[in-house]
Amino acid sequence: MSKNLFAIVTLISTGILAANISIAKEKQPINSLNKSIEQHHVQLKGSGVITHKIGNIVAAQRLERGQYEVSFGRDMSQCIFNATVANSGSSTLIVVSNRFNNPKAAFIKTINSTNGIVTNKGFNLSAFCPS
Repeated sequence: MSKNLFAIVTLISTGILAANISIAKEKQPINSLNKSIEQHHVQLKGSGVITHKIGNIVAAQRLERGQYEVSFGRDMSQCIFNATVANSGSSTLIVVSNRFNNPKAAFIKTINSTNGIVTNKGFNLSAFCPS
C-alpha cells in the first residue's frame, strides 16, 4: 500500500505561509472522491456587523468582547473553517471552532497576542463543507 502526501498551501494576507497536510492510505487523485465542496464566506466588523457574505450565512453577532458567533443555514459539523483578522497589521490571534451545542454555527475569538486580552477585531471567515 503506497502512501501519498497531499499539501494544500495557502498564502495568508499577512505574508505568513500556512500548510494543511493530509496523508492518504492509497495513491489517488485528490478529486477522485467525486464530492463537491460548498463554500461560505463572511466578513465581520469588530462590532459583529456583517459587511460582506457569500453562501448560506444566516446571521452573525458579537457575544461579548472579542467573541463572535456566525450562524449558517445548514449543519456545519463536517466543515473546515479558516479565519483571518481583517487588519493584517494588527498583532491579533484568531481562533475558530464549531459552536458548542449548535451544529449550524461557528465560534470565533480574537485575542491581542501582545497582552493576551480578548479584543474586538474584524475578521474574515471561510467554511468549506462537503455537499
